[in-house]
Amino acid sequence: MNKRENFFTVKGNQDYEFVLSRVQTELSSKLNNDNVSEFSSSDLKNEIIKIIQNSHIKCDYTDNIDELAERLYHDMSGWSFISRYDLLNKEGFEELNINAWNDVDIIINGEIKKTSYSFLSPQQAIDVHKKMLNVSNTLINERQPYALADLKNNVRIAVLMSPVVDKNIGIVSSIRKVESKTSTKESLIKYGSMTEEMLEFLEQATLYGVSMVFAGETGSGKTYISGYILSQAAKKRRTFTIEESSREWDFIIKDDNGKARNSVVHAKTYEQDNDKANSVDQNRLLEMALRLDPNIIGVGEMRSSEAYTACEASNTGHTVISTTHSESALDTPYRIMALAKKAYDFADATLLSMITKAFPIIVYCEKLANNKRKITEIAEVIGYKDGEVIVNTLWKYEVTENIYFEEETEYGTKTKVETKGSFIKMNNVSYKLAQKMLKKGATKEFITKYTGGEKICEN
Repeated sequence: MNKRENFFTVKGNQDYEFVLSRVQTELSSKLNNDNVSEFSSSDLKNEIIKIIQNSHIKCDYTDNIDELAERLYHDMSGWSFISRYDLLNKEGFEELNINAWNDVDIIINGEIKKTSYSFLSPQQAIDVHKKMLNVSNTLINERQPYALADLKNNVRIAVLMSPVVDKNIGIVSSIRKVESKTSTKESLIKYGSMTEEMLEFLEQATLYGVSMVFAGETGSGKTYISGYILSQAAKKRRTFTIEESSREWDFIIKDDNGKARNSVVHAKTYEQDNDKANSVDQNRLLEMALRLDPNIIGVGEMRSSEAYTACEASNTGHTVISTTHSESALDTPYRIMALAKKAYDFADATLLSMITKAFPIIVYCEKLANNKRKITEIAEVIGYKDGEVIVNTLWKYEVTENIYFEEETEYGTKTKVETKGSFIKMNNVSYKLAQKMLKKGATKEFITKYTGGEKICEN
C-alpha cells in the first residue's frame, strides 16, 4: 500500500456532490484563465489529489484517493462518465442514448443495454453536453434548445434540452459512432447485410451512372451501406458529398505523403440563426455541386425541399446517391414526392414522373428482430403509369421464422431472438437500365449477368 492509500483508507461520510463543489472551488482559486492551459490532465489530477490530502477530505463515494480524483477530474474537466469510462472508444460501441440525466442506454455490437450510468443532476447533464458541443463550436441554450454536431473520431451527436424537453429531464441526446470509412466488402457479406451478387450490382450500377436511393427506418443501416457504395465509386469517379450539420462520410484516399489520390469534395450545411439569408442548406450545396463538375453526388439524407433539387440533378445527367426514411421500397417514391412538394407544389403525377426517372434503383434497408441490418429489397423503378409507380423487385430478403430464447448477460436474464431467412433473386434488370449502364461504360459480360442473357444490344 502506498503512502496515499495509507493516508486515505477509511471511507468518509461527505457527500460526493459536496466534495465535487468543494474541490472545484479550491482548484479554481489556485488556477486562473492565464495558467490553466499550461496544465495537462495528469497535472490537474495531481492538483486534485493535493487538495484531497491537504483538506483531509473523506468521501462516501470511495476510500481510494486515485479513484476519487479520477471521477472528480472527469466531472470537472471531462465529459463525466462518458470520458471516465472511455465509452466512445469501447470495443463494439455504436451508440449512447441519453433519455434523461439519470437514464442512459448503450448499444454495443447491435445490442441495446440499460446502464447504471448517470449524471449528478439535470444541470450537470446540460453542462457536460455544452462542453461536448464546444468541440465543434456548436451552441445550445434555451433560445436554441437543439443541436447537431460532430465530436471526434467519427462521432455524431444530436441533443435536445428545455423547453423542448421537460426541465427535470435535463438533456436528451444520441451519441453515435459512424464507421462508414472502415466498412468493407467482407464485413457486409460476413454480417449478412446482402449477398456478394447484390453488392457487386450496387457497386457497378453506381459506377456506371445509375442514381439510387437507400431507404428505410432509423438505424436500418442505410447510411452505413450507402457510404460503402459511395466510397468504392469515389475511388474512380469525381465525387461531391453533401451532409447536414455533421460529417459522417470520408472517402478521400491519401498516399504516404498525405497527398490525395482521388477526387473527392466533402461539404456540409452551415446554419446561422441570426443570418438565415447567408446560411448554407442542402439546396444551396446541391446547386454549387452542379457547378463543380462531379460525376457522382452523394446527398446524406433527403429530409425536405432538397429532394426536388436532387431529382433535378439526377435528371440532368449526374449520378445521385442519397438516403431517406420510408416504409417500403414501393413507398419511397411517394415519400420523395412529399418532400419535393416542400419546394414546389406540383401535381402528384408531374412529381412522380420526375422522381421515377431520377432514381431507377431503390435499396430498402431494415433492422430485423435480431437487430441485424439487412437489405430486404432492391427494386428497379420501371416508371409511373395510370396513377401508380411500377417497380420490378430484383432481390428480396424473406424472413421464415423468429426463434426466442433466454440468455444470461451481465445485466441479468434477457430475451433474445434468432431470425431465420434468406435472400432471393427475383427478376432481371430491364433492357432500359442495361442500356443505361452500357452507355456509361459497363461491359456486355457484366450486363448479361443481370439480364439473364436476354438481348441487351444490337449491332
